Amino acid sequence: MAKRDIKFRQWSEKNKEYMTWEEMLNRRLWIDVLTYEGRVTEQYTNVDLKDGTEIYEGDILRLDFNMEKHGSDDSEIVRVLRSGSGFKFKTNGFEDLNDLDELINTDYDITVVGNIHTHPELVDM
Repeated sequence: MAKRDIKFRQWSEKNKEYMTWEEMLNRRLWIDVLTYEGRVTEQYTNVDLKDGTEIYEGDILRLDFNMEKHGSDDSEIVRVLRSGSGFKFKTNGFEDLNDLDELINTDYDITVVGNIHTHPELVDM
């Protein structure tokens, strides 16, 4: 079984900004910080994009389809959610949840375009 990185980031409703895992650890209050009122804690999915960008729950991803590969040059917006002990993605307008690992192992060009706090207009879920 592969070792899994456990880390978080936290959205401050008051300051409208994220605190990184490193900032949380540097404050040495990370256990209290995880449940601090007025903050939303989001977990790292342990999945990185090809460019090294880490994906967290609450991220909004754009999937770009390649005409040569998929017969279409459309794109789709999906939201990353925690579901049970894993992470799923949900496509705008659909109820189904799919495993995040399945998405990452496709040949779509995937970009993190925001998150549910700074870009709520991107999701209709």
